[in-house]
Amino acid sequence: MARKVCQGSDRGESAAGVETLVLVDESALLSQREIGDLPLRVVPLGTAVSAERGARTSAVAPGTYLEAMKAVLPRKEVKGVLVLTVAARLSATYQSALLASGQARERLADLRVEVVDSATATGGLALVALAAARAAGALDEAAAAARAIIPRIVTYGMVSDWMALRRGGRIPRVAAWAGGRLGVRPCFRMTAGVVRPWRLARTKRQAVAAMQRGCAGLPGGALHAAVFHAGMPDAAEELASGLAALGAVELLTLAATDAVRAHTGDGMVGVGAYREP
Repeated sequence: MARKVCQGSDRGESAAGVETLVLVDESALLSQREIGDLPLRVVPLGTAVSAERGARTSAVAPGTYLEAMKAVLPRKEVKGVLVLTVAARLSATYQSALLASGQARERLADLRVEVVDSATATGGLALVALAAARAAGALDEAAAAARAIIPRIVTYGMVSDWMALRRGGRIPRVAAWAGGRLGVRPCFRMTAGVVRPWRLARTKRQAVAAMQRGCAGLPGGALHAAVFHAGMPDAAEELASGLAALGAVELLTLAATDAVRAHTGDGMVGVGAYREP
């Protein structure tokens, strides 16, 4: 069973009365269950087809962002849109969002748009998006809430199918590091938008224990964490249980969508986390 603490808005505020809408892409793995009544919308990832790789996920198209921005125009109380993207070093989504914001300035003059590179992904991106949406004030306030968290986010992950990572092309450094090491599970650590090899684990349990220790050692106060997985619900539950034992004040368990699994394959589990100052 997935555990979740601090779900939705702390104030139970309806999205109908807020000034700012937060947009985040599908790679944050957020569903309506996590979003609740927060002013937060998820835009889908794109699909690209090549002879070498076949169908695979691509960055969000500028037009997709622009259509999501246009959709808020009938709501006169919404004055701004904050677009939070996966780390710019991992995806062209950030550049797509910048293009869309430029088009919005020309076509949607009454709407302020700000784009922020989250410098993280998956669970970390989910935490940033939820924090920004909970700010639920002016655009500057939502953006400030996101930027306050971004430098503190650390993401840990384990993959079983390193070939899927190589095919996906998102984190080739980890894939190359893991290549040829049969019988081990490569683990990675992501900070400031950079994914680095972290350690090799012989078993899922070893990997989960290492990620729990990593979160326990983060500097600061109250722990916020978002566990994510692709085809590994048991490992995700074990990881979430360990983080609950650490006293996490916010704890999500998120399942990868088909688009994300196209890059990671099944056999991924990880956590995005930060501690309050």
